[in-house]
Amino acid sequence: MKRRNLGATIVTLIILLSTSGCARVTHDYGSVVADIGYPGTAAVAVAVQDQRPYVKSGNKQADYVGVIRGGFGNPFSLATKSGRPLAEDMAAATVASLKNKGVKAVAVTTSPE
Repeated sequence: MKRRNLGATIVTLIILLSTSGCARVTHDYGSVVADIGYPGTAAVAVAVQDQRPYVKSGNKQADYVGVIRGGFGNPFSLATKSGRPLAEDMAAATVASLKNKGVKAVAVTTSPE
């Protein structure tokens, strides 16, 4: 009787482990501030347009970044931490980097079209 319970337990564990790969992994892109190397005083508008085919077609959401592999090689989708589209996070990071050097920068929202 104990052997039968062990078999059921092992099967249950295999099912649980094989279906638990639905983790949402995120990365913070919006708060990145790069050192652009030189100061400026100009006023600029920053527009980032997402032209990735799988986002334009609707196969992936706009906050999709890519795939990261786990310790066993299992793939996890990587998304923006903010939940906003990747293009918006990239624009925010660019604006923050420019403002850090004195440039008057604003982000302009665009669509993939």
